[in-house]
Amino acid sequence: SGAVLTSSAPSSSASLPAVPSSPIGFSSKVQIADTFAKILEEVESKAGDMMRLVMTTNEDAISMAEVILAEVDASVAATFPTLYSPGIPDAFRANYLACVQLVQELERRYCKLSIGQMKRFHESKAVATFMGRWNITVYYSLRFQDIASAFEKKLANHEIQMVPEDDTKSGNRFNLSASDDLYQSLRRCFSNDIFLPSLANKFCRLGYQLLSRYGSWLHSGLQSRKDAGLHATSTAADSGSLTTTPQKTKPGKVDAGSDGNRWLKVDLIRVLNDLDKLSAKVDTELKEDFGRAFSDLCNNKGDGESVGDKAFRVLQEGVDAVRSQESEVVKELLAGDVIGKCADFLKHVRGITATYRMTNRPLPSRPSHYVSSILKPLGELQVASLSPTLRAELTQWIVERITEKYDETATELLKTVQQTESSLKRLKQRQTQSGGSLGSGSAPGSADAHSDADKICMQLFLDVQEFGRQLSKLGIDVRQEEHGTKYRKLWSTVAPPDKQDEVDLT
Repeated sequence: SGAVLTSSAPSSSASLPAVPSSPIGFSSKVQIADTFAKILEEVESKAGDMMRLVMTTNEDAISMAEVILAEVDASVAATFPTLYSPGIPDAFRANYLACVQLVQELERRYCKLSIGQMKRFHESKAVATFMGRWNITVYYSLRFQDIASAFEKKLANHEIQMVPEDDTKSGNRFNLSASDDLYQSLRRCFSNDIFLPSLANKFCRLGYQLLSRYGSWLHSGLQSRKDAGLHATSTAADSGSLTTTPQKTKPGKVDAGSDGNRWLKVDLIRVLNDLDKLSAKVDTELKEDFGRAFSDLCNNKGDGESVGDKAFRVLQEGVDAVRSQESEVVKELLAGDVIGKCADFLKHVRGITATYRMTNRPLPSRPSHYVSSILKPLGELQVASLSPTLRAELTQWIVERITEKYDETATELLKTVQQTESSLKRLKQRQTQSGGSLGSGSAPGSADAHSDADKICMQLFLDVQEFGRQLSKLGIDVRQEEHGTKYRKLWSTVAPPDKQDEVDLT
């Protein structure tokens, strides 16, 4: 049966047009695709109906697609000896895709009767031989060297290279050259002239590696600046780069000079804006690139999520992780001064004890004066280089840390008060047993029934309540789950038992 079918098919070698003897280059990609189209056209015109009739009546016969592919493979290997060379990646990719398309077209035309036919065709020696000629591993290695090595070289000097502000005003470019290099490299991985579906896993891995390398580079630089201290006044600390100390200003780099802190803060804001822009561009433009790149792959893995969607989600999570980690470092550098100044006012919390211990003061009814000043240093964030969104994000970040510090201070104070109160009670018991007397914890002669501990706790509660009002003036609703978690914890630390369940700022 196979012999009859083979002899019935036209000779594919006869169908191949005359070609030049020079090696196939990039300009030949249309030629090889057109050659395959002419072969299929001639086969169809001369024997198409007969082949479909044979395959319909004898499903187990040798696949016509297998016979044709074997003939074409032999003819192409003899006529185009350099077709399979990956030395010119662009030409290799175009020719490889043309061959993949040929296999798919043969399957569509002559293997559509049953799944069994398709399976036999894909597992046939003809397909294995034809596709085995393509060394796509070498192709990937060349692309890897081109993309990854170039990106690594740009990060080698460890300096934060800023794009001139005039070039970023259009809103399309990043502030950091490295951010722009990363994004363009990611897009190249999944571009129409580089990506191959059969190498999808490798190009995805390359994308993840590029992102990881960028994150490590940025984190190293920011951490070095953090360790050096934002307000270092030495020449080494006032470097125009994140990790090095150039003696002269270089184009595109920051000249800290005598106003180094101001310039450093501006550049840190630009870094933060870059991370936001990277996340936004990945979610839009790069997502579209992924959709096109993975469109020819199997779209569903059984859980409703396509292969491309899964691959993109991993990259997206990587971008979010880099943004989250580095944003924390940038915020610490930007807001370190403000947090320190806010925290200075919390030292007054410890003074509450001295105000009420062994004095004749009545139970407090109003908050302490220092509370209204705790958040005043936040006014330093009102600078033109901060966008409203970033300012709000930084404000929330600072408030959470100040609230945490407030809670730690209050917890420590209450612990000390309780220990002191317990000591006084034990002393009172011993004095009572020996016939002596000791006051109730208030000053001698006081008619106030409340102990010193009661007064201290009440003052602390009133202060925390006023702190909540100050937060509300900043637009932070401490009652909401999203913004008020830290404050509610502080509230539960100082609130009396009958007020624990609900935050009440009235």
